[in-house]
Amino acid sequence: MAKSGTNAIDLLKADHRLVEELFEKYENARGRKAVIARQICQELIGPCHVY
Repeated sequence: MAKSGTNAIDLLKADHRLVEELFEKYENARGRKAVIARQICQELIGPCHVY
């Protein structure tokens, strides 16, 4: 069977990479931690609302 489009595993991996990058930004942030923390929460909660 040929692959077509993006599957759920690929989407989860991409989401995971994004959240990892956001955590790295958070650790290095000086004054924008609240903004980045909110974005991390949105990314983590977002997939839960797809269903």
